[in-house]
Amino acid sequence: MAQSAQVVRNQNCVIRAALLPVDQRITPTTVTTSASAAAAATAITVAALTVAIPSGTQLRFNNGATATLSAAAAVGATSLAVTALAAAIPSGSTTTYPSMFSVIGGNNISY
Repeated sequence: MAQSAQVVRNQNCVIRAALLPVDQRITPTTVTTSASAAAAATAITVAALTVAIPSGTQLRFNNGATATLSAAAAVGATSLAVTALAAAIPSGSTTTYPSMFSVIGGNNISY
């Protein structure tokens, strides 16, 4: 079982971390849009999913747009039900699930 912690530094930044057992690895998968989605759209057309994505998951696409799933998406799904988009997402945009972040510098995190 993973152990997790949440560290909040300010109103604009939340860091979540999880410690996984040695034998458990997470391999991110790329989600690619196959059609454009306009601002205020409530669905995004994507290439068939290779993993299930739970409702409430927030996806940040490479154009900077964010989408929050309003319903779970099953393996093989080609459409994501989302809350109304704040910004358009062009065809061919990508995101990873689970999201991956790179740490650029820094040695210690204290809280």
